[in-house]
Amino acid sequence: MAARFIIRRDERGGFSFALVAANGQTLAVGEGYPSKAACVNGIETVRRAAPDATLDDRTAPDAPPEDPADDRTAADAPLDDRADDPAVPDVTPGRPRRPAAPRG
Repeated sequence: MAARFIIRRDERGGFSFALVAANGQTLAVGEGYPSKAACVNGIETVRRAAPDATLDDRTAPDAPPEDPADDRTAADAPLDDRADDPAVPDVTPGRPRRPAAPRG
């Protein structure tokens, strides 16, 4: 079985996700999102970004000084409003993909 993303409701009524390995180990956790669509969009962003992600080891003796901008949380980052755009395909796990609405 492959790794999977699990979407849950958080204590504030929003949504969050966890990336869980086949052996059940939690590999990553996403911060809260205001809607399920925004949470799914966050998952898709992780899927797109992860293959090209580099390792930034801040524990190495020759690591560059900390940049406060690197400590932004999801709450600080602008939300991608495309999650509620009907032109963006629905990629909710366990449901068939809905084709994107034609632009025009």
